[in-house]
Amino acid sequence: MSIVRQTPSQKNLLFEVHTIEWLKKNGRLPDSPCQHGHYQVLWCTRGMGRYCIDLESYLLADNSVFFIPPGRMQQLKADGEIDGYVLSFNANFLFLATVGPGNSLHSELLTGFPKVRVFSLGENRVEGFLTNVVQDMIRELEQHLLLSQEILSGLLNIFLIYMRRMSVSAQQEDAPSRRVDLFNSFCSKVERDFLTKRLVADYASELSVTPNYLSDVVKRVTGFTASYHIQQRMVLEAKRLAMYSDANMKLIAYKLGFDDLSHFSKFFKNVAGVNFSEFRSKSRLIPQMPVFVNGC
Repeated sequence: MSIVRQTPSQKNLLFEVHTIEWLKKNGRLPDSPCQHGHYQVLWCTRGMGRYCIDLESYLLADNSVFFIPPGRMQQLKADGEIDGYVLSFNANFLFLATVGPGNSLHSELLTGFPKVRVFSLGENRVEGFLTNVVQDMIRELEQHLLLSQEILSGLLNIFLIYMRRMSVSAQQEDAPSRRVDLFNSFCSKVERDFLTKRLVADYASELSVTPNYLSDVVKRVTGFTASYHIQQRMVLEAKRLAMYSDANMKLIAYKLGFDDLSHFSKFFKNVAGVNFSEFRSKSRLIPQMPVFVNGC
């Protein structure tokens, strides 16, 4: 169940799959918050508790599934024993089994990852099939046979396709696919560039649409404008730093690209609805927590 071995030409590939029990036994399920630079799917097959992701706390229950994009601060708080699986991968590994990143299939499969998504499989007959797929992944990882990576990538694609079906059904998404695709592309670019790009026009230019059209599509899909999402992402980063680091307000403002401290203070208050000092005083600061952590 160890990480796929990489040749020099495969250093950008990543894939791991472990049972939650294995992660706990090997110290890979820490009690303190941590941050990953890759995609994750956590499937809790049995158990109860809370899953804290950034500033939100989600219910952990039987057959609950969490799609977690890169960079999220997360912490698992179980009430007793829990069972399940955690899959970790990057996009390049997903592309390995097929023609490459130009394939529209991968845009569809990664649709669930621009933001945290949670759903329940419930009493679904596909559960047994998905369990077999994950166990096939674990066996393939253990054996290190010829073309193992290609097989694992194919199994990962199958797993995500079925999860995508369940996710769409559970959330009853009814927005036209082109709008959703544009929104997801926008979210991905905001996640990558929010520290340097604050204007809707910057993202609209990259997506080859007008700023007004982009804002209209984003608002139709989510109920909020594109600028709202950009500002919320910036404030989320400020909140993360306030909660999980000992950086002062001036350093956090500088990290987010604000040269004027008063401008940052006003921005935070307007977007978050509370001033920075009040937010920090009410938050639980974890001392000496690294500002950025690449893994646990």
